[in-house]
Amino acid sequence: MALNPTAAFYDNLGMKYEESFGHDEGLVDFIKSSLKFLPSNASVLDIGSGTGKPLSSMVIATGRKLHGIDFSPVMIALSRQQVPTATFEEVNMLQFIPKEPYHAAFAIFSLFHFSREEMNLVAEKFAQWILPGGYLFIGTMTAEDFHTKPHMFDDDKQCARGIEHTFMGKRIGNLLYTRAGWVALLQKVNTELVQFQAPPHAQCDSEPHYYITARKMSP
Repeated sequence: MALNPTAAFYDNLGMKYEESFGHDEGLVDFIKSSLKFLPSNASVLDIGSGTGKPLSSMVIATGRKLHGIDFSPVMIALSRQQVPTATFEEVNMLQFIPKEPYHAAFAIFSLFHFSREEMNLVAEKFAQWILPGGYLFIGTMTAEDFHTKPHMFDDDKQCARGIEHTFMGKRIGNLLYTRAGWVALLQKVNTELVQFQAPPHAQCDSEPHYYITARKMSP
């Protein structure tokens, strides 16, 4: 499988990512509150599973089933090592085809590297992967919480392009949705904004984290 540059970047991070972000108390609280929505026998998809911690390991610890996907072979290897009772698959989420729908899916800080067209496709796929009445839990950041200029926004003001910040020592530019843009994309959401700052050795700017709970409506 050919490795794209973004996957290679996460390959190089390895455990450094977990050391920098695995202790995020806002994220841990969000995972705990999210799991309360799910039945005890729920099947859960971790989209962009990273090292397997904290999300995959927390889901497995509750006795639920977990399948994780990531396009970084290093991250998949770490996940399998750290959460051996879950299953993990090396695949780009744009090419992922589940064997059956899930009760819930988590996409935690794994949606920053797409164009708006790809995000529309991702949203459609998420809806296909979840059972009616199931949940989609998202951890992201919003355009409002960064310095932007008018020309960066699309005409409908739902997202801004080229928002720069430093992440793990690398200066990157992302497409970020506004809060209204997320509502438009997912239609029905409950949200909580949590401020989190990675430790100094992570070499990251301040990242206001935005958590979304969305439920798939029945046909």
